[in-house]
Amino acid sequence: MQAPPCDLIALPVAQPERWSWGRQAPIVPASLATAILDSATIEMVAPPAARRPDAMPVGADHGPVDPGIRGRRIGPYLLIEPLGAGSQAVVWRAVTDRPGDGVVALKILAGGRGHDPRRLARFRREAERGRRLAGLATLPVVDFGMADGVAYMAMPVVEGDPLSEVIARRRGELEESPRPPHWLDPLARSAYVRAVLTIMEQVARALARAHAASVAHRDIKPANILVDRTRTRGGAYLTDFGLGRDLDVATPEQLQDGAGTPLYMAPEKLRGGPRDERLCDIYALGVTLFEAVTLSRPFQVPDGCPLPALAPCLLAQRPLRPRDVCPGLSPSLESMIERAMAPDPSDRYPTAEALARDLHRLLISG
Repeated sequence: MQAPPCDLIALPVAQPERWSWGRQAPIVPASLATAILDSATIEMVAPPAARRPDAMPVGADHGPVDPGIRGRRIGPYLLIEPLGAGSQAVVWRAVTDRPGDGVVALKILAGGRGHDPRRLARFRREAERGRRLAGLATLPVVDFGMADGVAYMAMPVVEGDPLSEVIARRRGELEESPRPPHWLDPLARSAYVRAVLTIMEQVARALARAHAASVAHRDIKPANILVDRTRTRGGAYLTDFGLGRDLDVATPEQLQDGAGTPLYMAPEKLRGGPRDERLCDIYALGVTLFEAVTLSRPFQVPDGCPLPALAPCLLAQRPLRPRDVCPGLSPSLESMIERAMAPDPSDRYPTAEALARDLHRLLISG
C-alpha cells in the first residue's frame, strides 16, 4: 500500500508519561479498509475508487503519511504499516512485545497545524472519551502515552468494511477486489435490508450510550460505521469520535463550530443556529439509514458544487421519500426514517434509544 507524508508533532514535556487500562479488547488482523475509533477524523487508506469526496467532513485537512517512519519505535510500539491519515493524526498498525497486547492501531499526533500544546490536552481528552465509551458497538482506547515528545493512543484493529463501501459495492460503484466478498455483498434485497436494520440498531444503541455519557458524535455517516467482514462476528461499530464534544463542558461557541459532513447535517446545523447536538446526531442517523436501505441519498447535489454553496443547496430541497426511491420498503420503515429526519427537531425521535427500540420492534415483527 502506498502511504501518503506527514510530520510527527514533538510536544515538549518534562517527563514522558503513560497510562493504560487493564481491560483489553480482542485483536484481529487488519484489512485494507480497516476502520478504528479515531479521535482525529481519520480517513481510511483505501483504493482511489473507494474514496468519496462528499463523505469528507468540513474542516478535515487530510495530510499524507510519511512512509519513512516505518519501523520507528514509539514507546513500547513498533510501527509496521500506515492505516490512515487525518487532519490531526495518523494511524499505524503497530506491534508490541508486551504480553497480551499484540497488534494494535496506534494513533499519533501529526503535523500541519503547528505545535500547539492545546492539541495534546484535546488528544488526552479524546483518549479518555474512547476509554469511557468502550463497549458493544464502540472500540476502546486501551493505551495512551508520551514517548520522545510524541503523543499516542492504542486501539484494537478490527477487520471490517465501512458501511459506505458496502453501499458503494451494492450500487456497483467500486471495482472488483481481490479480497473475499463482505458477507453483506451477496445478500438478496430483503435479507440485506434486515441486516442493515440489525446494524443500525446496534449503532443507535452505541449512540444512546454516548449521549448518556454527555458525548455527541457530530459526524455520523456510513463511512463512520464499521461492519465486520465475517457474518460469524457480524458486529457493527460506531467509529470516529474525532469531531465529538463532551456536552457537559463544551462552550456554546464550540457547539456552533459547524463541524461535520454537510450531506448528513440537520437543517438547524446547516443554518448555523442554536441546536441540540443529540438531535442532530439522530437526524444524521436517519440520513444514514435512508442511504443504507435505499442505496440513494435523500438530497441531490450537483457535481462540482462548491463547499460554500452546499448548505444553501441542501436547505432548498425537500428530502426524497424513501418509498419513492425504493418502493419495496415497508411503510413502517419509511415512517421511522422520516421521523428521524424530521426538519423540526421536536418532531424527531427524542433519543437514540427510542430509535433503537423501533428498529428492534420492526425486526421482530418480521
